[in-house]
Amino acid sequence: MIKAIKLDPKRTILDLKIGSLYIAKYKNRRFYLNENIKAETKQEFNEGELRAVRISKIQIPDTVVIEVVNDEFVIAQDNIVPLKDDEPTTQIPEKFKPVTKSFSWDNKTLEDMRPGFEKATVAIRKAIFTKQPIILRHHSDVDGYIGGMCLDRAIKPILQKEHGDYVFRFYSKHASKTPFYDYVDATKDIEFALNNSKRFGHKTPLIVLIDLGSGEENLTSIEMARIFGAKVIVIDHHYAGELVDGKSKVCKPANIHINPFLKGSDSRWTGGMLGYEMARMINKDTNYIDILPGISGIADKSFLYEEEIFGHYIGLARKQGYTFEYMQKLVQVIDFETQSVKYLDIGTIMDELLGYNDQAQKAFVDLIYPKIQAAKDKIIHVAEKFAQVDENDRFRTILLDIEKCSLSGEYPVPRTVVATTHDYFKEKDSKGTITIGKLWNMLIFRCDGVDNFDVNEILRKLREELPQSLADGGGHAAAGAIKYIGATEEEVMALVKGYINNL
Repeated sequence: MIKAIKLDPKRTILDLKIGSLYIAKYKNRRFYLNENIKAETKQEFNEGELRAVRISKIQIPDTVVIEVVNDEFVIAQDNIVPLKDDEPTTQIPEKFKPVTKSFSWDNKTLEDMRPGFEKATVAIRKAIFTKQPIILRHHSDVDGYIGGMCLDRAIKPILQKEHGDYVFRFYSKHASKTPFYDYVDATKDIEFALNNSKRFGHKTPLIVLIDLGSGEENLTSIEMARIFGAKVIVIDHHYAGELVDGKSKVCKPANIHINPFLKGSDSRWTGGMLGYEMARMINKDTNYIDILPGISGIADKSFLYEEEIFGHYIGLARKQGYTFEYMQKLVQVIDFETQSVKYLDIGTIMDELLGYNDQAQKAFVDLIYPKIQAAKDKIIHVAEKFAQVDENDRFRTILLDIEKCSLSGEYPVPRTVVATTHDYFKEKDSKGTITIGKLWNMLIFRCDGVDNFDVNEILRKLREELPQSLADGGGHAAAGAIKYIGATEEEVMALVKGYINNL
């Protein structure tokens, strides 16, 4: 006798697990697992007959391949509680609930995001107490490390208290070099989870993604993880794409999606700020996190967007004795470290530099900061000679060929070359500045003081007018990158120049 699950009517194809058994009703030469999920079959059965079926293949968006199982079965109810950010958090055990209902300050956007924060906190605390493995992934830039660090410093102490030396069986943290949830990373996560499930009987994981984007490039990875039973929480502050009924494309496969863009705000928030607020809800005894969101605000230039939000979080760091000038140096040093180590995850070093070891932090800044300044001085000399400058009455456009004007494999990486060049030219006067760093198949953008400039709008136009460019990427409105195939370089540059000329 086998057990087969009777699916809840709300379930979708993303809730199915390959290899699992479900109840299906035969109707009109198809098997229906519920009203949303159907599977074709060439076999004949009695109309309305219930059979146990095993899922053998799933192909998004709507293809399910099944194997009809002839064994006798008993019906198991679908007792997995749905996890969506618009569902109430009532009837939840007390120990799963947020340890505080308050944010670090009163803010409308935070209040608008509250349902997502509380639902995500419940999911994380439930995973901790029920031994559901947690996989935390963050971008490997300064903001990403800080967002991941806030959550890590909230999650790990509770895990250690509950499970002692077994903490690393139920928790892992990884830095992702790509600014999105790469399919290779998703495959690694699921392979690791499935192996642990077979070896140790572990549950399918809760995957938490912070500062890894909210764009379409995440969809396949999240959908793949969901197929194998993982739950996925997305915490991000990048442009979320066009919204339909207040939802982005990522909202459908993700169990929870927290993003200020979904609530009418923008990139004045950082991943570190969002991670900080969630960490406070997860663990009331979290240490060494008050300095973090302000530093992330400097790293992602939140102060260019909104003085109030940035001012609050930088104020938390100032209370810990950090000056704005010192934090600017610290951000550059941390950025140097993330660029220098290539694909190595340096989470432990970051812990030492950001709160755990003040003496090492100060010594490290004294050691590395002069080297950074020397490298940037070289960039400025190169940019002065080789950058193409086009000016009008309102703003200037800077174009720098990165491959011809930097040494491959050495500090700084292209985005820092562009940022340094941009900062140098924009400080000349009060004119607006657009800086473009060109590689053979990529453009990196920075913008200050130019109304209506939006990297994501350029991407939209490229996809619409030059589909053969295979354009991808995006980011913030005033800072981002777009990839394309090299064969379309001239057409891409012509479109970008036309867009800028029409601003």
